[in-house]
Amino acid sequence: MKLNNKITILCLIIYGYVLIYQTFILSHLLRYSDFINAAMMIILTALAIIFLGYKKDNPRELKFEIMQKTIFLVVTFFLISYALGLVIGFNRNAYSLKPFMILRNIICPLTILISMEIYRYVLVNSTNNKKLLYFGVFSLFIFETFISIRVSGLSGLLPIFTVVTTQVLPYLAKNVVLSILAKHGGMKPCIFYRILMEMYIYVLPIIPNFGDYITSMVGICFPIILYISVLGNINEYVNPITNMMDTRLLKQKYNPFDYATFAFLVIFITLISGLFPFTLVAIGSDSMSPVISKGDAIVYQKVVSEKKLKEGQIVVYKNPNPDKDTLIVHRLVRIEKTKDGYVYRTKGDSNNGEDNVDLTIKDIKGTVCFKIKYIGYPTLFISSLFKKK
Repeated sequence: MKLNNKITILCLIIYGYVLIYQTFILSHLLRYSDFINAAMMIILTALAIIFLGYKKDNPRELKFEIMQKTIFLVVTFFLISYALGLVIGFNRNAYSLKPFMILRNIICPLTILISMEIYRYVLVNSTNNKKLLYFGVFSLFIFETFISIRVSGLSGLLPIFTVVTTQVLPYLAKNVVLSILAKHGGMKPCIFYRILMEMYIYVLPIIPNFGDYITSMVGICFPIILYISVLGNINEYVNPITNMMDTRLLKQKYNPFDYATFAFLVIFITLISGLFPFTLVAIGSDSMSPVISKGDAIVYQKVVSEKKLKEGQIVVYKNPNPDKDTLIVHRLVRIEKTKDGYVYRTKGDSNNGEDNVDLTIKDIKGTVCFKIKYIGYPTLFISSLFKKK
């Protein structure tokens, strides 16, 4: 049987299993689904080794360098995460931390993880046909995604959007980067990466309280950081046939676009996360026109002291209506001192009268530092889709 056919068969087995899992196993064998998934991944890995063989052809030096960088970045990530946890707080682990329960909780995920990375290594080192590799890696992405979500439970645009941003996109980024690592650095960096990044939730008593949004952004960006980090080592790989470096790849070692993109992502995520002193929000109305228009975005600095607030400043405060979880950006027009403290009144520049609400220092989120034209439109478009739904 031709190699192309063997890889195609393996991929079709994955797609067939995913279909069975979503339509039958989840509804009839949910209690045993983790064990079934683990058994299925072991079978797939065994078939891959039988069909495709197990090759060891990557240079030790390259593997060692990639492993070093993977360990460094993952350990650094955990140090930074738990340092930030001291500022933003921690959540208690929802899983039981008794030794028997830890073992019970991790045995299936760990089996799936290790088997999947062995399968990935065998797959990506079996052929140089890009279309086949894309097909194979995509099938792994489909497997991991659809054993983690229940498609039948997704009704409505908002749940679908949440799943896509918090699970699908992080899984996609991870699978692409891990496949590159497996191709050039072997399976060990991939297994190490996944064990530390995915298994810690079963054994550590506290976890940084990043929330779904930041967790998903980390899931997308961290694999990209890892890829950029090892790209130089991969590009210096010596061709075993010509014994010469591919100068086309070598030129890409320090690609300014990669670093500029990464820097933009870090700044953007930092601003929209709300975890740090500066936060970015989109403007959804023209109440501050012409100074700030609908579709603009503003960056505001958090306020912690009444001394920082002065009349004439543009401030950000939370909508007092409990049914509307939104922020309002208006100008501070009056500050009155009362026996209970200071009271603040605001007004939109294009509105006829003041806002009918008395604000305290606790209500005001921050003061506007500057605006960025037009970049708020994508956020407004997505919000409008949810409202229509």
